[in-house]
Amino acid sequence: MFALTDNVNEIVAFLQNKYDFWQQFDGEIVSADVCLLKPQPEIYQSLLSKYDLEAQESVFLDDMRHNVSGAKSVGLSAIQFKHAEQCERELHAMGVAF
Repeated sequence: MFALTDNVNEIVAFLQNKYDFWQQFDGEIVSADVCLLKPQPEIYQSLLSKYDLEAQESVFLDDMRHNVSGAKSVGLSAIQFKHAEQCERELHAMGVAF
């Protein structure tokens, strides 16, 4: 599981220090580090390239429709997150087991 975030480094550092969820990610792309923002195609490609991921084997989750569209434009499956139950249903429908 990877993070792709449109945040400045100070916010990422705050989140990493305050909450324990960040350690669940296998890697991250922070927009401030790559000078790109979602939904630019290059930010999704940056994540795929850095971690040697295949778009057709990956699923992108975001609450913003335009970011979901951006992910789909580079071949990622993508879900617009509305609530946990909806997201879980859509992931299961894609065959994602967790």
